[in-house]
Amino acid sequence: MRPMSKTQYADLFGPMAPLGSFASKIRMAYALNVITRDVYRDLEKLRKLRNVFAHLTVALTHLDNEAIARYSTA
Repeated sequence: MRPMSKTQYADLFGPMAPLGSFASKIRMAYALNVITRDVYRDLEKLRKLRNVFAHLTVALTHLDNEAIARYSTA
């Protein structure tokens, strides 16, 4: 990537910018062939799992919790 000013960087990667979210960064990396399809899938699982943890409204007592278990690779 070419050098950018702090303002240009913020315009691209800031919270409300096109590449501000983890999901956007994953999609762009895949589109630019920086990551493989397998890595893309794994990152999407991690992203979704992170969102589950971020939005839990009850205490998580174990990782077999239904909301978490669906992202298991087993």
